[in-house]
Amino acid sequence: MADFNGDGRPDIAIGQNGAETRLFRNTRARPGIRIRLEGPPGNPSAIGTRLQLLGADGSRSPLREVQGGGGYWSQNALAPVLQMRSPATAVRVLRPGLPEQVVPVPEGAREVRVPLP
Repeated sequence: MADFNGDGRPDIAIGQNGAETRLFRNTRARPGIRIRLEGPPGNPSAIGTRLQLLGADGSRSPLREVQGGGGYWSQNALAPVLQMRSPATAVRVLRPGLPEQVVPVPEGAREVRVPLP
């Protein structure tokens, strides 16, 4: 799963043995916010970082972890798309052994870049 066409909706690519790879574009979901992490030199993709959107009303999206892959020959999106019902005001960033970061989300943003120390 990844946002292959950049519209803020997670799409699905499926590889099949002996057949061509298929891409299923998500056209019905409400667009979310793509989070691009800029990790340190030893982990530029920030694998292991957990992300969560925060709303002004106190709501929270499900917690998502940035992973390199989930199975045999798989690859996960390194810029996950997070969604929630209410407008997001911030992204909560959790990394092992480091203090929590809260990064503001500009109103109407479809992508947020998060530089990590």
